[in-house]
Amino acid sequence: MDTARTALVFLPRTMGEHAGSGASPVCFVFPRTNAKKPRGTTMTMMNYLKDYFGLRPGAYTGPESYAEYEDLVARPEMAPADMIRPATDVVVTVVVDSFRDCPLIGDPFKQGDAVIFDLSNMAYDEAKRVFDFATGLAFGLRGTLRRLDDNVWALMDKNRLFTDNELLKAYRGD
Repeated sequence: MDTARTALVFLPRTMGEHAGSGASPVCFVFPRTNAKKPRGTTMTMMNYLKDYFGLRPGAYTGPESYAEYEDLVARPEMAPADMIRPATDVVVTVVVDSFRDCPLIGDPFKQGDAVIFDLSNMAYDEAKRVFDFATGLAFGLRGTLRRLDDNVWALMDKNRLFTDNELLKAYRGD
């Protein structure tokens, strides 16, 4: 290699690698000329690296067919199909005493029934876990969650929405 005509630059791969790790450094070979160039046309090493990696404006020198893309035609979006779960007119009321009572909320809701659940008999942390469970049911099975009273919530199918009066009557047993 003619050292008068080339410049070598060694860069470590990453800062964490050492000589004993088996990783080899990256080596770049840059041509060096002693010819005088007009002022302002000297290519610095940084400019050479930018050209090499294509980071300067207009640096792309590959085939033109790769530079431009054809307009892609997007497929029409289709709405995901709802799970086949009939919405019924049944409203189930559940008083939850612990997190173990979550199946009392989930099972009727999976059948398509609206569920009203009361969390007032629980500690805050456990009531929060039950509420998170109900939120997951509403999201996963495409339902809605509505607050009726302090610590009283209604979980129902999005295709069968009850009015607040209907839900409160079902909760009070009217």
